[in-house]
Amino acid sequence: MKEKDISSPRSKYEIRKLEGELRKFFDFLPDAFLEIDLSQTITYMNRMAFVLFGFTKNDFEKGIKAEQLFPKEEYERAKRITDNYVAEGRSESVGYVRTGTQELLEFRMKRKDGSEIYTEAQASFVLDNHNNPIKLRAIIRDITERKQAEEALKESESLLRLVIDTSPNCIYVKDRGGHYVLVNQRMADLHNTTHEALIGVKDLYLAEKWLTSDANIKKFRAAELEVIEKEQVRFIPEEEFIYRDGTKRWFQTTKIPITLKNKQDYLMCVAVDITERKQQEEAIAVANEKLKLFGQTIASMNECVSITGKNHRFIFVNEAFQKTFGYDEKEIIGKTSSLLMSPSDLKKFRKVMRLSTLEGGWKGEIINVKKDGTKFPVELSTTPLKNDKGEVIAFIGISTDITDRKQTEEALVDSEERFRSLYENSTIGLYRTTPDGRIILANPALVQMLGYSSFKDLVARNLNREGFEVGYSRNDFINSIERDGKIVGLDGTWMKRDGSVIHIRESAKVIRDEGGAIQYYEGTVEDITERKQAEEELKESEAKYKEIATSIPGVVYQFTVKKDGSFAFPHVDKSCEKFFQHKAKAVEADPNLFFNMVPADELQSFIDSIEESARTLKEWRHDFRVVLPDGQERWFEGRSIPHLLPSGEPFWNGVVTDVTERKQ
Repeated sequence: MKEKDISSPRSKYEIRKLEGELRKFFDFLPDAFLEIDLSQTITYMNRMAFVLFGFTKNDFEKGIKAEQLFPKEEYERAKRITDNYVAEGRSESVGYVRTGTQELLEFRMKRKDGSEIYTEAQASFVLDNHNNPIKLRAIIRDITERKQAEEALKESESLLRLVIDTSPNCIYVKDRGGHYVLVNQRMADLHNTTHEALIGVKDLYLAEKWLTSDANIKKFRAAELEVIEKEQVRFIPEEEFIYRDGTKRWFQTTKIPITLKNKQDYLMCVAVDITERKQQEEAIAVANEKLKLFGQTIASMNECVSITGKNHRFIFVNEAFQKTFGYDEKEIIGKTSSLLMSPSDLKKFRKVMRLSTLEGGWKGEIINVKKDGTKFPVELSTTPLKNDKGEVIAFIGISTDITDRKQTEEALVDSEERFRSLYENSTIGLYRTTPDGRIILANPALVQMLGYSSFKDLVARNLNREGFEVGYSRNDFINSIERDGKIVGLDGTWMKRDGSVIHIRESAKVIRDEGGAIQYYEGTVEDITERKQAEEELKESEAKYKEIATSIPGVVYQFTVKKDGSFAFPHVDKSCEKFFQHKAKAVEADPNLFFNMVPADELQSFIDSIEESARTLKEWRHDFRVVLPDGQERWFEGRSIPHLLPSGEPFWNGVVTDVTERKQ
């Protein structure tokens, strides 16, 4: 059969007509349909695509790129997926259309206004006559509501666990073999253990601890098996348990058979401890006691619990509510709930909150206002309270102050901004390099430190071939860091781009992926050239100081008067022992060793001279007599220049010389 020539005008007309019909069909699809060419320009959007992404015909005519439909990281993921399918040949050819994978891939996408949606997508490639892809066709479905429903389900499960664990009743589920598969906290407390420790434990093991006889154990087990086998709910108004220590307790239990789709049988039991009620004479007293217990449970909750009537006026608030909002019970009862809402949220949420609550409940974040006018964020959930006829008689509200959570979120954002600022503005070099010598990150400080004009110039250098280290090789660095996992405070010398040498201090660590493979080395570099030069200068200065100090016929010292009036010697030269028969360190630790050598009748004038110098900040010059520990009497001349420290305390650098011979 002769192959039809699709290049003829009639064939081209028929193709265009067919494409037109297909596009009419696509416009009636409930999902978005897109065509994207190799330049990532969207060449066709059906009606639903415009609705889903919020673009207009005018936007389309101006040109829309595929990356405009994705957050950056999701676009990169989608690009990798499509590139991989083409590269790996994972699609089949049907006529001129190569069908894509049958997997439904999920992506986060975004609308024109920047809001994000969750989508489910399936794509195929259009090929030319040589089987080369020329465009991509995609069908996209909005699954945002489904995703939100999944999150709501998880939250509902957590809430159910919370409700079960806060219940004052014992709640448990067992399989046919008598093994616990679910217990609440009250049940665990009853057995002085945790609910995790009870999972998988057989009931008879626990029963033996508190039932008086084997007969009672068998009776208890048989009653539960009967419920499972007959598939009938059994309500036991009073069930007595006699413990082996002789004490008794009564429980009101409801035992419910549960059969799942896999035919697995379970028994659920809710046991209410009614021992206190049994010990009372009147049933009405029991009801009041249970109500009181319920009220105490609500009162002890950290969450703010409130009940409002159909007119939305408060009829009950718990203690946490009163503490949080600053109202006492008398002030808030009878007031409307709108009293607590900020004006903006009152206008925005009141109507939808009330309608949603009537339909089953509402949950969300709003801004509330305390009695003192302080505004703060809360997470609020509302539920209608109905009577036996199903009529709404009140509304229950549970709210949690989420100020700390919001502050934490803001702190996280602030932390990220600070990190970015630190990276850009840090005076210490920051880097990431790979084992094969590539530089994948370097902050401006490191680029400048090494004498490069830009990061682009720096990354052109491979460290395995052209390392910066003068004192050690790149291989030594790699062997050390991979052996120890890190390098801390390694001093070395690096060569800059112009050939000059700088002294550096380097710390680094190995960053591995989940499989343990090395991704890169991450480190810091500090230029300590000036510090090294200063250290050398200090060594020279100290050597000169020692030479001068040893040549002076006296003692070089530093002296100060503290704010509390006490004296101190921050530094005393070693020659102190030669002239005053006390070690320098001892005088530094206890200044009285020096002052006690001054005769008592001369000590006050000695101190007065010091105070006068401190007051006027003029040179202190004073001759004084001391009696040394061996009884010798010597004369000294003290000279020093005072100045004030930043703390305001006077400080002297000076010298005392032996003038005994002159005095004689």
